[in-house]
Amino acid sequence: PIMVGNLLRQGECYFQLGEPEKGISQWRQLIDRYPDSYQTMTSLWNLARYYTKNNNDSEALEAYRELSERFSKSRLGDDALYWRGNSSSNSKYSLRITLQSQGKTGTLSSTSGLAGLLETKNKRWVVFCLMENNFIAEENDPKIFENRIIEYIYENL
Repeated sequence: PIMVGNLLRQGECYFQLGEPEKGISQWRQLIDRYPDSYQTMTSLWNLARYYTKNNNDSEALEAYRELSERFSKSRLGDDALYWRGNSSSNSKYSLRITLQSQGKTGTLSSTSGLAGLLETKNKRWVVFCLMENNFIAEENDPKIFENRIIEYIYENL
């Protein structure tokens, strides 16, 4: 519908006019009225980035969480997982490096591997490398699965 595009653009206009509260309100209306639309995905991304830039980590994390869960198969969903892990208030992942795409092999994941350097809660430095595999049957989102592995490393090593 035309209305969904108008709400997205109105929100953007309010930001350009220096009225972010009105822009946020427009995007939230869009998210509520059209929960599965492409514009909702874009609005969640815009909100998350705005909150990140303005050091409102709790709101940013919530927007990244919602985006990564609701639009997990999208590029912005992947990006939201990355930013969610690198938020300053989520410091246990603050040293997680950017996903390195090595080439798609046709499984659930859009990348072939993830590597990084992580300081655990016990102040140990761990180099990790997760290579693409056939995820266990209960796992339907490889990015969330990868984050759970990294969280396990953080908590237990």
